[in-house]
Amino acid sequence: MAITVVHNFIFSLVLDNKVISADEVSSICEIGEQNWHYQNPEVFLKILEEKIKDRSTLDYWKTRFEEINSAPSKNNLFLVARLYYETLFGDYEYLALDMHGTPESVYLDLNLPYETDKQFDLITNLGTSEHVFNQAELFRTIHKLTKRNGVIYHGLPNQGQFDHGFFNYHPTFFYDLASANDYVILLILLLCVTEVDGVEKSELHDISKPEQYRELVRQGNLPIQSGIHAFYRKKSDEAFSFPQQGVYQQNPDRSTAEYWQKYSR
Repeated sequence: MAITVVHNFIFSLVLDNKVISADEVSSICEIGEQNWHYQNPEVFLKILEEKIKDRSTLDYWKTRFEEINSAPSKNNLFLVARLYYETLFGDYEYLALDMHGTPESVYLDLNLPYETDKQFDLITNLGTSEHVFNQAELFRTIHKLTKRNGVIYHGLPNQGQFDHGFFNYHPTFFYDLASANDYVILLILLLCVTEVDGVEKSELHDISKPEQYRELVRQGNLPIQSGIHAFYRKKSDEAFSFPQQGVYQQNPDRSTAEYWQKYSR
């Protein structure tokens, strides 16, 4: 559970393309407290330099980072992750739910309910839920913690990462979760990772609509290793609703039925 250059790329993409606005995020809840993935300080400094063009502003953030990096603490990389969020969104209220986090997190077995009246503008589930056996309770917790009009970001494994966790996630999980709970799908991306001549290559595909994913399947354009990055907006204060898989809840059109018979049986 760590923030990587992949998450930075995804955050930059959704902010630059106004999928979400930095101004709408003044509170963040992490499902699983995230640290910064890289010991090498040059990675964070390079991101700052790419993101911030004003020299005085850049110097401010570099100083903040160097203050964290120079202090001897086993929690430094967690503090860098917190600083990273601040570079994106400015000041924010923070909560993390984790059994193995820092003293700043709330100790919680995510298999169990979490009772609170607090809600947040942004909920992140970056590589956490696949390690939790009780999926229903965890996704209900995420729903309860999200404000109306708040944003949920799931960054989770799709294929590969063998024996990484209890679960990998098919795209239908995200489509049907959104349908059951009146979430607006802002963006769903499939990040495909392949290796060419010993060099790792990544490709992003927009699969916000089911037919976009089905076309990739038809083309045989899916590698062994891939992850899904899904952004929702919660539009209702209704209680969490368990999804039913959509293909079983409707009379599919001919194209969907043929796809299902060929690829999904």
